[in-house]
Amino acid sequence: MRFLKSLIPKFLMVCLLVSCLSEDQGEKFSFNDPFFLTINEKLVTCEINPVSNLTNFNNALDSFYVKFKSQNQINYRSIVSSKSERESLCNLVGGFKNVSYKSLENDEKAAFLANAHDVMSMWLVVANFNSLTQENNELTKRSIKNIDNKQDRVWIDFKFDFGEEFLSFRQIEQKLTKLIGPEIHFILSKASRGSLAIYQTAHRKENILERLKETTLTFVNEESFIIPEDNFIDTFDIFEQYKADFFGNTNTSTIDTLQFFSTYLDEESNFPVTKQELLKKTIDEDTGEAVPVWNVEYSIYDFSLNE
Repeated sequence: MRFLKSLIPKFLMVCLLVSCLSEDQGEKFSFNDPFFLTINEKLVTCEINPVSNLTNFNNALDSFYVKFKSQNQINYRSIVSSKSERESLCNLVGGFKNVSYKSLENDEKAAFLANAHDVMSMWLVVANFNSLTQENNELTKRSIKNIDNKQDRVWIDFKFDFGEEFLSFRQIEQKLTKLIGPEIHFILSKASRGSLAIYQTAHRKENILERLKETTLTFVNEESFIIPEDNFIDTFDIFEQYKADFFGNTNTSTIDTLQFFSTYLDEESNFPVTKQELLKKTIDEDTGEAVPVWNVEYSIYDFSLNE
């Protein structure tokens, strides 16, 4: 497959890059490549002076976060308004293929892929900043999902060059789930306000697992709501959206969600229920089957732009 890429005429590649880098073209760094992509997919590319290795990638991302990240919010407007800063972000995207991530040990590989996922979302937002608004019930919401009106397909259709392969957001999420677990969904930015991606430095092999645990504990014990007297839990529909990653099946059951919560429940916190109480069951009068005492409701995850 990579051989086919070399067959693309040199002048075509130059033309594509020139048009991408032109401010008059709106700097939408993407194009359709008929050799590799389906009609709905787009290869996102950007090369000016790409970072050359993993160390440089992590250090450049650290510097970028210092300038533009506060908690889980990104100052996109400042990036968009500065040609040099757009180029800095572009160089991170272009550096994906220089890392050779497949040769890394698992924790380092996971840290890099999580960082790349966040860079991908930042770049799509910056490169398409003026097309993020969609009118919905008289409310104007800015979201990465509004790019090309793709909605949930934004995670599938946009692919980035990692050297040996082109990867979408979803493909990276699946790799991360296999490497360190589905909890990775709590730490990925996805350019959304609902994210718990609060860290101000790049993930590294020394901290990725600890950050994953911290973020998941926060999600379960602080970001979800429980009403003990009603046996009721309100959490986000991230379990519904990524049920295959969390539960390995196509259905999200109350039992699965409660079991997940019991794993991360901090009984010493203010969470007003114990793990044992959370897993209680009762007998359904109609079916005679043991069913959970608790009801779980899934609120819509906030995908509005984290600006």
